[in-house]
Amino acid sequence: MLLKNVKKSYGKNVVFEDFSYEFDDHKITVVLGGSGVGKTTLLNIIANTIDYDGYVDEKSVSYVFQEDRLIPNLTVKENIELVNNSIDVVEKLNEFELGEYENKYIQELSAGMSRRVSILRALVHTADIYLMDEPFRNLDYSLKYKLMDFVKDFHKKNNAGIIIVTHDIDVATYLADKIIVLGNGKIEKEIKTISKNTREQLLKFFISK
Repeated sequence: MLLKNVKKSYGKNVVFEDFSYEFDDHKITVVLGGSGVGKTTLLNIIANTIDYDGYVDEKSVSYVFQEDRLIPNLTVKENIELVNNSIDVVEKLNEFELGEYENKYIQELSAGMSRRVSILRALVHTADIYLMDEPFRNLDYSLKYKLMDFVKDFHKKNNAGIIIVTHDIDVATYLADKIIVLGNGKIEKEIKTISKNTREQLLKFFISK
């Protein structure tokens, strides 16, 4: 997934002036950065949901938005079937420990359950690249790591390219094959090999800013 000479502004607020980067199509790349540095804008550019100038590879994407964006008047099962009705939906729901909720409506779910459905819906959609914007926010510790393991397993089975935006260093070091830190419309730091020292390395970087 190549982005070249990308420019994006909101009025006088310039987010990207001349941004170029190539994401690996078969790795999990985590994008870190503070609020307002353009992390969500970057995903929206890749997904072609906003206007921009520059070049971006044309690839099919599946997107986990910050908001769940589930259809409230459909059941859990129907929300999944909306993007892929050729799979065994009940089997997939069981994998995500959602089998007993297949006929529940979205408003009947807890925030954590709703988030789980959103992630599953994105993963069952066939795409070239999967985008996730703060996918594990507002989840308790146990559920967060359980869902991260699902994403890891999906990546391993499908050799899929995944781009995850987060502010959570623990998410980054647990999931990433590669980490980039975004700031001021450019990549301020890139870590191509994740090791046991990566978390400390990132903490030192952010504290020193």
